[in-house]
Amino acid sequence: MADYLNFTSKNFAGIASTLDEGNVDPLYGSEYDFPRDLIGYGRESLDPQWPNGAKIAISFVINYEEGAERTVSNDDEQSESHLWEQSNIGPRVGAYKFPVIAYAVGMALEKNPAVAKAFLDGGHEIASYAYRIRTCGLALIHKIHEERSLPLLYESDYYDDDLPHWVDVPAEKSKDLKEANGMLMIPYSYDCNDLKIHSPQGVGGPGAFEENLKNAFDTLYEEGLAGKPKMMTIGLHCRIISKSGRFPALKRVVQYAASKPDVWMTTRKDIAVHFREKFPYSKK
Repeated sequence: MADYLNFTSKNFAGIASTLDEGNVDPLYGSEYDFPRDLIGYGRESLDPQWPNGAKIAISFVINYEEGAERTVSNDDEQSESHLWEQSNIGPRVGAYKFPVIAYAVGMALEKNPAVAKAFLDGGHEIASYAYRIRTCGLALIHKIHEERSLPLLYESDYYDDDLPHWVDVPAEKSKDLKEANGMLMIPYSYDCNDLKIHSPQGVGGPGAFEENLKNAFDTLYEEGLAGKPKMMTIGLHCRIISKSGRFPALKRVVQYAASKPDVWMTTRKDIAVHFREKFPYSKK
């Protein structure tokens, strides 16, 4: 029995050691390590001073990915198993003239150039969503832009707030304030996102999705009326929300938001330009 217990304790020690190694962040303390901010704006929040006294800024983000997803037709070992359905359908045409943002995957636009032209002709914004959908890290993106002397207006890899905010770039730690650029974050949303229709932890259908969006709008709009304007992001996917049985829910949300005064329907680019002008980066 003693030998057995000794053997077992050694095994558990080995397992614990392996688990500890697996929990170590290999980027911790490096130039690619963005520490979590658990405080944010705190109790005081921030008045973003939206144009024309708007109480809320809304950005509609269309994730244009079709044709670049994981699929055997792209020489992948297997096809995408999430956020898709059997039938294919084109995106529905919007009746409102609000600008939207396309998180566009390069390969997807290559396979349908007419979509890229339609976004440009409509005065919409196109933001890079990589060439194919994969994670590369926001610090690496910042580094590449800096090496090529390309301005990086904003990033949207955070889901932590209802307002834009600046983050310090670890690679700029040794630079003084005049040389550091920081990175402006325009938070994205998993909550107000049609992927929730497909998620097991989601909203259960287009009606519930509509209710969730309206509730989110009401909450943020009321805060704006109380003197603390906010921002709302609505994430959409052509292959999800454009289904004929779901699209009316989005249409009603747009109509609802458009019926309220002091609502700024805008692009993330314009939000970033405005925020940079009103609140320039200051190294912490």
